[in-house]
Amino acid sequence: MAKKTAKKGKKASKKSTKKAVKKTTAKNSAKKAMKKIAKKVVKRAKAMAKKLPAKKAKAKSVVKKVGERASAVAEKVTQVVATAAGTVVGAVESVMPNREPEPTPATESASGESTPSSESENTSGSSSM
Repeated sequence: MAKKTAKKGKKASKKSTKKAVKKTTAKNSAKKAMKKIAKKVVKRAKAMAKKLPAKKAKAKSVVKKVGERASAVAEKVTQVVATAAGTVVGAVESVMPNREPEPTPATESASGESTPSSESENTSGSSSM
């Protein structure tokens, strides 16, 4: 009977070694797969890093074009609004009565008298120089 138990022990040890070998190969294959994935990620990241300057330059040019178009639109809108406002102001002024008093002969003579005296002061000041 001792022989039978010894045989059973050998079979059991063979099974356990097979399981251990399967576990280690599974671990190794998992490690290999992770390394493979990591290499792919690094490779893709490097490729994206190479493309980055070109994409950055393209984005800058797009932003510049959009800014130019926006400023052109803003200028056009401002022009249209100013034209409309000028038209409205002109229409209102033409309808409104004139609020400035019309010049009378007395105000014209008063302004006429003050002008020659100021001219005489200017001439006398220039002759003394």
